[in-house]
Amino acid sequence: PPADGAGVLAYVNHTNFWDGFLVHQLGKACERDAYAMMEEQNLRRYRFLSRIGAFSVRRGDGWSALASLRYARELLTR
Repeated sequence: PPADGAGVLAYVNHTNFWDGFLVHQLGKACERDAYAMMEEQNLRRYRFLSRIGAFSVRRGDGWSALASLRYARELLTR
């Protein structure tokens, strides 16, 4: 298990938008903040997921991917 306060990165190799909701619920159960990177198109479709920690990445756009990864790194260091 990670040390207290250490960030945890979980990679879910799945294409279901409910993964973000599952990550949120697991984080809540472990008493941790939880976030999920999600394809921008799906996040626009299921906006409620942004309220529970989902943030977007634009598929096929390298700059968007870089920005999303930098944001994820920022979250992990908090």
